[in-house]
Amino acid sequence: MSTYLVGNSWPAVNPFRTLTRPLAWVLGDRDTSLAPGRAAWASTAFLLALVWFEVVSPLADEPRLLAAAAVGYLALSVVGVAAVGHDQWFDDVAPLSRLFAMYGAVAPVQRTDDGLAVRLPAMRLTDDVVATNGGVAFVVAVVWGDDLRRPRRHARVGVVRASRGRRRRPRTGAVPGDATRRLPHVPPALLVGRP
Repeated sequence: MSTYLVGNSWPAVNPFRTLTRPLAWVLGDRDTSLAPGRAAWASTAFLLALVWFEVVSPLADEPRLLAAAAVGYLALSVVGVAAVGHDQWFDDVAPLSRLFAMYGAVAPVQRTDDGLAVRLPAMRLTDDVVATNGGVAFVVAVVWGDDLRRPRRHARVGVVRASRGRRRRPRTGAVPGDATRRLPHVPPALLVGRP
């Protein structure tokens, strides 16, 4: 929430940045000069992989899987820091860092070189927040990924229609043939041919 109000606060609270800092000390300050377009495309690819994983896995329902995903993202961060350097990874490539930086661009309070500045919400988007084709692809991936995570009502109705002709063993608490019991999120008015 603070990202929308006072700008990008993610670098201050990013646990992956903190946990990989000792690796940066061991490897030395060896930030690779990665072109902004390549960094944005890499970030887009990692974001799409994260969205895919979130959509196909029961991440929200399984605490162990969520913990494993956090450890996997930490492993990705370790590899990224080793490959391109700590600051380069977290400033330009890490998908969560890039996502929060873009969300922070819409905040009315912005941190500048001179301190804090107050602007109309989203006015920083006119600056070069998205300056490469990879940056545009990242924004498209964010919008597309958000759309993927929303449930589709018509897809669920299609499942009910397709299963009407077959006899299936009812789940616990369901009345045989009563699709509204099996899928409580489908309003009865949407079920075709049902009284």
